Amino acid sequence: MVTYLGPKDILIDQPAVLVGTYDPQKYQTVAVIAEDKYVLTVDFNAKAGIWSVSLENGFNTAGKRWLRLQGKDDQNNTIADQVIDLMVNQEGINTRFTYTIISQKDTLLKVQPIDSSQLNDQQKQSLKLGESLVVNTIELVNDHLKLELNNPLPNLGKFVYVYQPHVVVTKGAKLLWFNQNQLPDHIPGNQLLWVTQTTPLKMKPDDLSQLASDQFIEMPQGSAYTIIGYACIADHFRVTLNQEFPGFGKSGYLYRYHVQILETGKEIAFDNNAITCTIVNTTPLKKRPIDSAYLDSSEKITLPAGMVYGVQSYTSESGHIKVSLTENFPNFGNTGYLYPDFIFLSRGNIPLTPNKTLTYQGSTEVLVNTSVVLKGTFDPKTTAEITLFAEDRYAFNISLDWQKSTWETQLNQGFSDAGYRWLRLKAIDQQGNVTASQVINITVSENAMTVGESLTLEILEDTLFKIVPFDSSSLNQRQKVTIKAGQIFKVLKYGLVDGHLKIVLENAIPPVGNFGYIYTNYVRLKKGSEVFRFDIDEVPDTDVNAQMLVMETTKIKAQPVDSSDLDPQQFEQLLLGQTFGIKGYASVKGHFRVTLSQSIPNFGKVGYVYWQHVKLIRDGQQIGYDPDAITLTVLEKTVLKKQPSNNSSSNCPPHFGRTP
Repeated sequence: MVTYLGPKDILIDQPAVLVGTYDPQKYQTVAVIAEDKYVLTVDFNAKAGIWSVSLENGFNTAGKRWLRLQGKDDQNNTIADQVIDLMVNQEGINTRFTYTIISQKDTLLKVQPIDSSQLNDQQKQSLKLGESLVVNTIELVNDHLKLELNNPLPNLGKFVYVYQPHVVVTKGAKLLWFNQNQLPDHIPGNQLLWVTQTTPLKMKPDDLSQLASDQFIEMPQGSAYTIIGYACIADHFRVTLNQEFPGFGKSGYLYRYHVQILETGKEIAFDNNAITCTIVNTTPLKKRPIDSAYLDSSEKITLPAGMVYGVQSYTSESGHIKVSLTENFPNFGNTGYLYPDFIFLSRGNIPLTPNKTLTYQGSTEVLVNTSVVLKGTFDPKTTAEITLFAEDRYAFNISLDWQKSTWETQLNQGFSDAGYRWLRLKAIDQQGNVTASQVINITVSENAMTVGESLTLEILEDTLFKIVPFDSSSLNQRQKVTIKAGQIFKVLKYGLVDGHLKIVLENAIPPVGNFGYIYTNYVRLKKGSEVFRFDIDEVPDTDVNAQMLVMETTKIKAQPVDSSDLDPQQFEQLLLGQTFGIKGYASVKGHFRVTLSQSIPNFGKVGYVYWQHVKLIRDGQQIGYDPDAITLTVLEKTVLKKQPSNNSSSNCPPHFGRTP
């Protein structure tokens, strides 16, 4: 038997799903034709006995419409034929952002997710076969769906439950699935992405609060998509879908605990130590390890810079890296050759080189404008030359010690610009082939006191590590984990969000991972021996007049202007959480002009700090920035005197604005 379930009423120019049932043992296929003119594309799920038609743009003409529904056998003979009447309305509820529930059989709406025999007549209401409801939100509760109705029902109210196997659910032009055993089949060679919890598909594997509104789209719980590839990155799956989202694209990042990726019915486990290939410069993936200019268009595809791919295996061959990716490119496959200069291989957070004989053994954090030695090892049997370039532009002079198998370069002036720098290291054989290559990441710091020291997080009281900076009562057990007092963790990155530390740990904590949030009151973050502070109450008492707490990594500057307009020696970096004693301050041009109690190396005691990046505290109270404050500017060198007399012996130093 072939049936049409719904919907019967559709809003004009809005996405919709036409859905019905069929017996896959009796019917080989189902055909749907609009007014006997337009053949619509039908999707089949034989496991669930469901057929569906997804209409991304819906119907563009209002009024009565009709469809012909036919069931055909394996000889393509029509063995069932019926006409479906629809009404396309000019006005109604916009279903683009709501859910539609359609009953597959007579069932009940209930006030609790329990057997209906335990409820009285006022606590349940019938939902007949083919009837539909517009729903604002849904939530799977065991084997029931909790529904927030668009229009509350008498007696039952706004929230009701329905037995999930008795209904089908759609959102926009998407049919949703809540039973893994009924998921639709996917194209062989690809995978199926199943969203198990409503989640954003993001352009970057960052916290949602750090992304603009056009950098993510919502993926509803129960939605399923065919994907052509995936990679495991920072507790996210990076996926490539076989369909494009307008204004977003085909590729994005999904939090690992909110989705499942399945292949031939089996779940693919997330692997923190999976090998990934990052494309540094746009480059071709080639069928043969030769110059791409000599290849036909069918023998190469372009991989864009910044994209990250999962790697099943790799090896060196003819100056190239031969890779088998977890990405199945249409009309190409998943295996090809990449030029090593344009890619970066890593396992988890650890860089990989195709040849283990080339290493970097120098520091990964150095002080700006300070002499530094970069060094490592190589294999003299396979190497004729070692090259090192900064950002693929500036070459270094390399010295080789053939007996010790080491390479070295001395930078007498160091790095002139603070920030993150990357270098490309290559070993080249006598034929000019690259036999090994890797990218070296170096942090160039402006803070002499913390160079070379690692960030550590000490747990002062039992607390929770969470996936979001929310109250823990709103999170399930896979979204939080208890951390006991006394534990110490190494931290790679940190930030401050809503009273929580946003941190990336060196080692993951299951089930949350290595990226998450932790309440600041129960931890201590240190870099070397320096303790970072994040709240006024944490600032220690000192014998100076006031303290300055750095609320956001910033710069102290010689002038209240943008640091890009200053010479490098005219500013120094201040790290989030640092505290400084101050002797005086003034509000000047959006900055606090502060006099520090101790000099900052290579800078001094007096400078300007953007007022929104710091807090000034005196006697436990915050000092507000006052744009209307009266200030005094010294035009010529003079003296500040206790009495208005011409006393040339007065040597008091000048202060601007107020003293605390």
